[in-house]
Amino acid sequence: MAWQQAVRPFGLFVVAAALTLSLAGCRDEPEALKDGSYQARSAGDEDGSYGEVTLKVAGGKITECTYTSHLKDGSLKGADYGKVHGEIRDTRRYEKAQAGIAHLNDYARALVMLQRVSQIDAISGATLAYDQFSDCVWQIYEKADAGAGK
Repeated sequence: MAWQQAVRPFGLFVVAAALTLSLAGCRDEPEALKDGSYQARSAGDEDGSYGEVTLKVAGGKITECTYTSHLKDGSLKGADYGKVHGEIRDTRRYEKAQAGIAHLNDYARALVMLQRVSQIDAISGATLAYDQFSDCVWQIYEKADAGAGK
C-alpha cells in the first residue's frame, strides 16, 4: 500500500509529461513564410547558454539558415566548450559538449532542405542544441506569419 502512494505522484508526472509532449506537436507550421530576414534567440539552458537562428526567406521558402550557440556571456561555443578552466577534466562531458556544437550546421542545412522543423529529428548527443534550434524556428514562424521580417 505504501509503494502505491509513493508511485502515484510519479504516475501523474508521466501522464502530465506525455500530455505536454503530445500538445507541443499540435502546432501548425506555416505553408509559406513571408519573404524577409528573421532572427530569434532561444531561452537559455541551466547554464545560461542559448542558441540563435537567422533565416532568409524568398518566394515563401527558407533559402538560408544559420544556427549559432552561445555561452551566457554571449561568446560563441567553440573548441573550449566543455573544458573546465581550459582543461579537459571529464572526457565524456567534453566530447558530449563538442558533439552538440558539431551538429549545429546539420540542423540548419536540414531546415533549408526540408522546410519544416517538425521533420527534423534530434541527433543523439545534440538534443539540447535541437531544442534550442526548434525554439528559435518556432519563434521565427510566428514572426514570419505576422510579416515581421526585415
